[in-house]
Amino acid sequence: MITSHAMVQELHSLEKHVFDFLTSHTDIKKNTVIVAVSGGLDSMTLLSITYRLFINGNIEALHALHVNHGLRSAESDEDEKWVKEWCKKNKIRFTSRSLAWDKATPSEDALRKARYTIFENIVHNHPSSVLLTAHHLDDQLETFLMRLFKGSRLKGLGGIPQVRGSFLRPLLAIPRRELKEYAQAHNIRWREDATNKDVSILRNAIRHKLLPVIEEIFGPDADKAFLRGLSDIIEAQRLLERMYGQRFSAMVKRECSRAICSVKSYGALEPMEKRLFWNYCFSYVYPVTFRVSDAFTERVSRFIQNAVSGRRYNAAAGVDIVRGRESFAVCARKPKTAGMVKLKPGGDVAWGCFKIKCIIHTEGMPEFTSDSTREYINGDRITAPLIIRKWQKGDRFRPVGMTHFKKVSDFFTDQKLDPWEKESIPIVLSGKEIVWLAGCRLDDRFKVTSETQKIYTLEVEKIV
Repeated sequence: MITSHAMVQELHSLEKHVFDFLTSHTDIKKNTVIVAVSGGLDSMTLLSITYRLFINGNIEALHALHVNHGLRSAESDEDEKWVKEWCKKNKIRFTSRSLAWDKATPSEDALRKARYTIFENIVHNHPSSVLLTAHHLDDQLETFLMRLFKGSRLKGLGGIPQVRGSFLRPLLAIPRRELKEYAQAHNIRWREDATNKDVSILRNAIRHKLLPVIEEIFGPDADKAFLRGLSDIIEAQRLLERMYGQRFSAMVKRECSRAICSVKSYGALEPMEKRLFWNYCFSYVYPVTFRVSDAFTERVSRFIQNAVSGRRYNAAAGVDIVRGRESFAVCARKPKTAGMVKLKPGGDVAWGCFKIKCIIHTEGMPEFTSDSTREYINGDRITAPLIIRKWQKGDRFRPVGMTHFKKVSDFFTDQKLDPWEKESIPIVLSGKEIVWLAGCRLDDRFKVTSETQKIYTLEVEKIV
């Protein structure tokens, strides 16, 4: 029986490059390797390489994913059919997803975002997986040139990352000509996309008009020389992010899909520092790489300086910047907060970024403290299980010590809470009656008295 080490020794140099890349970034004996396959030269070559690794026992599980963009009618369907039949023939699991568009032709950026939304969902549904795309060195050079002449800053000039979360790009250091040589040597067939020759598309114009001139002037290895320079740009960006990351971590409070910063601290930053700041914040709340432009920085800085508390700025798909009283928050528009959970006496539950316990008190009358994370309640008055949800418009309660009801919204205003704080406070209810604004105030109707027979301790703890 051939050992795994011996099989690696027999691999073609390109196969060994992919194998070494994968083993340095994931456990390919445990995780599923998903390859995004269009049917073109690049992705069919990557699929073939990973397939050879798979049949040699170097990869445990292989899965092909095809996205039908639906832009070339029958040709798009033929691409899907082509990949599907290849996978069927080679007994590889195949999944396809289709995109639907309005009459207007989507931009390249819209296509990319749509693809990556699908990629994110696939990876989410396969927790022990990585997804490979077939971006190569020519793609990297084209991206660099596009961004350079569009005025991208340092982070943008770093180009396409080799690794972003569960997305891996093992061919980024390989020129396309080497992929083509490998494909021809191994009789790999692929489909040509006619739109790749359309030079009205910027990337195609660079590929067909500019890159041949660069190669003519600097020689066929110009792309590899470019790669050496690019590596310094990437390393410089990493050093800056590491250095400023320490500073920003002291400035920014990160919790519950939010990054929170004071207006004063942000205002003291220099222009370049502000760009690094937004990269830092967006890396926490945004799943797709966000390009921070000068125009964005100027617009959002004006918003932060001038907006009143409660105003929102739509920063990107799924992300808002919310102005508070003296702070602002970068928030995921759909926070990961449960709508409602039930809490039984003696149990505990997670809600948003909190853990809430209901402890059965058995030691007589408790000692009351000023600890806002713990509250004793009259168990004789409650209906189990307790309900936990966020506050709703019209909610009313009787703050402890008061004889009249108060709107929860008015209480929050009196407490000078920021908008995101109001949304994240767990509201504990017995039936339809509010028992506790967790961490804030008990309802007077549920306080412990000398006549109370059954006492529960409610505790709230931030877990994220």
